[in-house]
Amino acid sequence: MNIASVNNLSMSNQSNMGESNTNNELNENSGASLKNEFLTLMIAQIQNQDPLNPLDGAEYVSQLAQFSQVESTEQVAQEMRSSTLLLNNMQNLATSNLVGKQVFVPQNNIAVNGAEINGAIKLDQPTRGLFVVFENILGQSKKVPIGGSSTNYKNFSLNPADIGLFDGNYKISIEDTNGKIYEDLSIAGKVNSVVIPPNGGTPLLNVDNIGEIPFYQVNQFSN
Repeated sequence: MNIASVNNLSMSNQSNMGESNTNNELNENSGASLKNEFLTLMIAQIQNQDPLNPLDGAEYVSQLAQFSQVESTEQVAQEMRSSTLLLNNMQNLATSNLVGKQVFVPQNNIAVNGAEINGAIKLDQPTRGLFVVFENILGQSKKVPIGGSSTNYKNFSLNPADIGLFDGNYKISIEDTNGKIYEDLSIAGKVNSVVIPPNGGTPLLNVDNIGEIPFYQVNQFSN
């Protein structure tokens, strides 16, 4: 007797049972179900064996070990699926708490809507003068001074009305007095809402001045 013969018997039994639901079919094909069926057949053969020509027990032990391995693999897979679901639920719960909080996102595009523009730039070295450069869809640029920095990090905050910046979409970059462009720029915005995809994908944040972004793009949180 081997696994193939047990599988054939299982398929024959299923065809004689008529229609059954999908869950029952899956359960009947599980490692635990096949193992139990194998044990039943093994006991029946032992009870009906020829005393003068007993069956080889080593084969039964080998087959039983294979069924046990299949059953163990199925249990591990189920535990992994359960753990993944739990982690996703925990992430979704944590993400929902971000509504109303401010986040920083690496970004070189911004949607100006009258709200204050906050951001941060990582520098190679301290510098005496920096500018935020806004470029509209027509290619027209506005350069706004934000002062220098004695460290390798610079925060800035700008009011669009104060600098004469109209609502619209802009490319944004940082430039120093020597014309060097810094690309390691993060824009801050308040999280307005969180979208949890029904297929279990990455949560999406709707952020002021930025729009909808995947949760994993956030590099800093603040109140």
